[in-house]
Amino acid sequence: MIRPFLLVLFLMPLNLKAQTITGKLVRVIDGDDVLIQTIDSTFNVHLYGIDAPELGQTYCEQSVAHLESYLWNEATLYLKNDINQEGISAWVVIKRNNINVEMVRNGYAWYNRPHTINAELARSEMHASRFRLGLWKSNDPVAPWDFLSGRLSRPVPTDGKLKVLICTDPDAKYYHKRYCRDLERCNDNVIVILREQAKEINMKACRHCY
Repeated sequence: MIRPFLLVLFLMPLNLKAQTITGKLVRVIDGDDVLIQTIDSTFNVHLYGIDAPELGQTYCEQSVAHLESYLWNEATLYLKNDINQEGISAWVVIKRNNINVEMVRNGYAWYNRPHTINAELARSEMHASRFRLGLWKSNDPVAPWDFLSGRLSRPVPTDGKLKVLICTDPDAKYYHKRYCRDLERCNDNVIVILREQAKEINMKACRHCY
């Protein structure tokens, strides 16, 4: 979820060399941003690799409500970056559950594929799509980045070098650079991802496209 700004409060500087931080989830800002409180700091954390429905989108409220079920629980953050103007990006683990993965796997958020390469998140989204969980109950779910930009049409063909087309059917094995005859038979969603992302989930180049 894209925000115009995020509130960041620091009572004392965090140890930026630390790989993990333990604190308590004290507030849910939206479906992919929370406020974490430690002994000496309170700061925003973006759930790495996911993008929750925007305000006004289907399943936005349910996404926030699911995160709120973890309020006041102790959370371990596995940092993906240093503090920046939008706070921290991290894996958030509560009661041994990876909340980032759980949000995607249960259809409360999208795998933020335009900015992340992660095979587990990709598989989790395919699982949610296959079983029509959460936001995938819709016949035509719209990714947050498309909702914000107004791009509601089907993905355009790619050059096949950096970005490719894939079918989100769990049985799909190939990535494509255009709507070839194999991709036209896709019974699930057709999306654009980075070619490296496709390789991460063990997809191979379509023999008809390449």
